[in-house]
Amino acid sequence: RNAQRTRIRWRPAQYATDDSLCGYDAVNERIYSTFDSVSIGPQLSITQGNLLLQTAISCDNARMARSTYATSDPRYAQFLIYSPDGTNPALTSKACMIGICTAAANLGGYVGSDSEGYGFSPGDGKLYCNVSRVATGTAATYSVTISVAVDPKASILTIRIRNGTIIEYVF
Repeated sequence: RNAQRTRIRWRPAQYATDDSLCGYDAVNERIYSTFDSVSIGPQLSITQGNLLLQTAISCDNARMARSTYATSDPRYAQFLIYSPDGTNPALTSKACMIGICTAAANLGGYVGSDSEGYGFSPGDGKLYCNVSRVATGTAATYSVTISVAVDPKASILTIRIRNGTIIEYVF
């Protein structure tokens, strides 16, 4: 397990023009998701308007944060992973995970550590569910944008790394 501090920056959908990137409330106003300060695992902190998630100390990856907006409609989000000291060392397998999960996922585990979610490990380029590798792509590095798109109705999860690498998984 990685003992480095890591930050994940959520790039909110309001920077995009595509309506599929956000939801709508009862009066047809856009709803943008951020990290949910109530649904974060141990030793995590959220700052900058709930857009920046980081480990409070150097620790392993056994923790998770969920977003404020759950949906059964197709959605998309972008993430940027970087180290707080700016050194951006190599990511190791499962040092940091990005993905989707249900409300029943264990906040004390990484996304993909149980059957309630799918987690992409930028360090090794693999997609995990219930601790098992279910798909393989290419590893990423710090400071690279990672996009996650999910279509729950079609049961398709797409992970795209800025360099063009794509994992498309049917769940």
